[in-house]
Amino acid sequence: MEKYSDTKISYIKQHNGKKELVYSSDFKNEVSGNPEVLRDAKGIMDSLAERKDVSKGVTIESDLVSVTYIGPNEQADDIKYFKIALKSDASKFFVKRVNLVGTSMSLGKGALSDGPTEMIEMAQLKSDIQDVEGVRVLDYKLGYVDGTTSYCVSNYDSCLENRYDDEMFTDDRNDPVKQRYYKMLEAVGEKTRESGRRYVDFGGNVAYDKNKDQFVVFDLYLADGEVSEFGKV
Repeated sequence: MEKYSDTKISYIKQHNGKKELVYSSDFKNEVSGNPEVLRDAKGIMDSLAERKDVSKGVTIESDLVSVTYIGPNEQADDIKYFKIALKSDASKFFVKRVNLVGTSMSLGKGALSDGPTEMIEMAQLKSDIQDVEGVRVLDYKLGYVDGTTSYCVSNYDSCLENRYDDEMFTDDRNDPVKQRYYKMLEAVGEKTRESGRRYVDFGGNVAYDKNKDQFVVFDLYLADGEVSEFGKV
């Protein structure tokens, strides 16, 4: 077990063969007393992910948890999103699950299918763009990969079901929300260039929080050496 702490994130990393687990201290405190919850949630998510006919909004329950299928990633259907609700209290979590075997993903090497890596990269992005108005980065609490499947877990926010698609909202480039979206993309690109990191491209993996008028980044792609939404490396 390794413990890490810096200004961006404090987390614990564990290795066991092909398995790797990274989690924050506060998440450990939330679920450490009931490992059966994680086991139930994982089993239900895996079952739903393997079904070809599963529809968005389908919910399956056990005695401990309720699991709802939010839907697939728009660019790769081997990436699926879920909502987990604990029955012991009011805790709810958002999960990104990636099938690493026989994947149909065509996103290239920049796709962050490794849960532990994505958790750390998201924390880095959060630090890089903390001064950018109108955007926040999802705060992942756990990243896990077992060689065949990857998981990222964060606290749940209902706005995560309001995926922002700038083409879906309106074709009018003068639309105020669309203008703020493009302004935000430009500012994020500038900040990531300043940090010297690989270019960040989250494309359509953004939700829109209408109450706070903020865009929420919930998935990440690192365009290493490639043309990105923010320019060229």
